[in-house]
Amino acid sequence: MRRILLLTIFSIGIVMCQAQMRQVYTAADSSVEITKISFYDAKDGYVSFRKYIGFTQDSGRTFTKKYITR
Repeated sequence: MRRILLLTIFSIGIVMCQAQMRQVYTAADSSVEITKISFYDAKDGYVSFRKYIGFTQDSGRTFTKKYITR
């Protein structure tokens, strides 16, 4: 009886943990490296990539790219 109860609690916990995970951003170029992440609050901030700086206003789902030039 205790095994069934523990298995049920464990199964519910795994489902709840997986529901919280999401993929935030995928770059078209897989060689893009993140060098720094900074958020002003829960949704606004920037991510510094090797080739550009991406500003976000939706928790990192989309970025406005500002390319780094010399």
